Amino acid sequence: MKRIFLFLISSLILFSCEKDPTGAGKEKQAQSVGAFIVNEGNFGKGNGSLSFYSYADQTVQNEIFKSVNKRPLGDTPNSMTIHDSLGFIVVNNSNTIEVVSLKTWKSKKTIVLEGGPSPRHLAVVSDDKAYVSNLFANNVAVIDLKSLSLSGKTIAVGANPEEIAVASGKAFVLNSGFGAANTISVIDVAQDKVVKTITVADNPTSVILDDDDELNVLCTGRWPAWGDSTDQGTNGAVIVIDPQSLTVVDSTAIEGHPSEITYAGDDVAYFLLNGSVVKFSTSENKVIAVSDFCSYPPEVEQKERVGGLLNPNLEKILLLRPDVLLGTPAHASLGSKLKAQQIPVILLPNDRLEDIFFTIDSIGRLLDCRPQAKKLVQSIKDSLNYYHSVAQQSIHYSPTAALIIGRDAGSVRHLTVAGPHTFLDSLWTMLGGQNIFSDLKVKYSQVGQESFLLRKPQVIIEFKFKEPWSAQKDSLNRLEWQPLKEIPAIKQGNIFVLTGDHTLIPGPRIYRLARDYLQIFKKLNGNE
Repeated sequence: MKRIFLFLISSLILFSCEKDPTGAGKEKQAQSVGAFIVNEGNFGKGNGSLSFYSYADQTVQNEIFKSVNKRPLGDTPNSMTIHDSLGFIVVNNSNTIEVVSLKTWKSKKTIVLEGGPSPRHLAVVSDDKAYVSNLFANNVAVIDLKSLSLSGKTIAVGANPEEIAVASGKAFVLNSGFGAANTISVIDVAQDKVVKTITVADNPTSVILDDDDELNVLCTGRWPAWGDSTDQGTNGAVIVIDPQSLTVVDSTAIEGHPSEITYAGDDVAYFLLNGSVVKFSTSENKVIAVSDFCSYPPEVEQKERVGGLLNPNLEKILLLRPDVLLGTPAHASLGSKLKAQQIPVILLPNDRLEDIFFTIDSIGRLLDCRPQAKKLVQSIKDSLNYYHSVAQQSIHYSPTAALIIGRDAGSVRHLTVAGPHTFLDSLWTMLGGQNIFSDLKVKYSQVGQESFLLRKPQVIIEFKFKEPWSAQKDSLNRLEWQPLKEIPAIKQGNIFVLTGDHTLIPGPRIYRLARDYLQIFKKLNGNE
């Protein structure tokens, strides 16, 4: 599923939560429901610590490990994993794993990893086994949970592994490469063996498993090279993986370098970005507003309107606080303003037929309805193939046409035409016609009357959007073209006007434009 982002400023992130332990014990209960906070301290100084935040009275207890065990936690603790009644604190630069009781905070065992592998994260992979990622050793070490000791086995993975997620009998190890790697090593837990390597975006560092049993991998992106002002690095991303098929099923680019994803349950997750906490939903995907010109499908009539197609109202959009805005390259300026307000913007192409199909598929991904989107794309293609087949069988006259999308009211000045690589051009040529402006260097251009006189189109097709049309308007329209009466199209009366938003707004109803074109062909060939 595509993730739609909502930005939220916060000052505190809770990294792990512990359920209320139950059962009687001889030792004093140390804590209630709350969150452990791992404090790294200064690298090399050995002053890392563990704090506990109580939900009940909203207080923080610092140095809880040291206060109970009468010794420091170690040098640069990196993460903590909770399993049953124990907490496993991975102390990176001390190369140890402190196993503590969640009831008393007393150390049960200190697991030492020899050789300085720089352990980072621990994941429980079965009832009796856990994996810990070793940043410098490029492997994961296997831990026996019964004896709370190293099993002696290691599994080679990719460069500089970070977090580990467990799903469907597999462990997914994120290989960061200090920003230079982009893979996930998939380990079969039963065999302790890598069975697949999945390519994702640059620098995968953090991962969650959502309520739909999909892995959401946060890739921080590659940081710019030190001292190289020309290197921009790469942006981050959220990559969604199906742990059953071991395939990437979705992805979303994130501008900047996000980090530290965590899951709060109920389809809500958070990550850090640019000094803020970003909140996003892992399942709720819906359209909340459209432009004033959007009329299809009928359901959009119930949606909020935010202004013109090319100049939507910025204030309205900001009031709605959308998780993401979908637009076209024409909305680049608006997109910059929204990004400044921390509203993500996705600009989708819409010029060519291929763009339309790609955009429909992309929206399907974003709204978590890709099967329906793929079905819609195929339906459109089937319709276009049908009209193409009819044209091939019954049309024998291939006219040259000028495709007019605008001109000055009441005159034939400032004529704007569709050039190559536009859906207006593609559909016309697909059916067998020729565009007299197919040699333009741009998709749309304003041309002078001289160009028409030189090119001599046999057909003029005008697009009038939603303007109501009548015989009287048609007569007046033909009179307006009389200054160019020497053109074959005007001499022969081959001036056609197409109305309706499907003629100028590319979308699922482009098959209607193909049908309109086919009717023009039939008239020109005397088949109507």
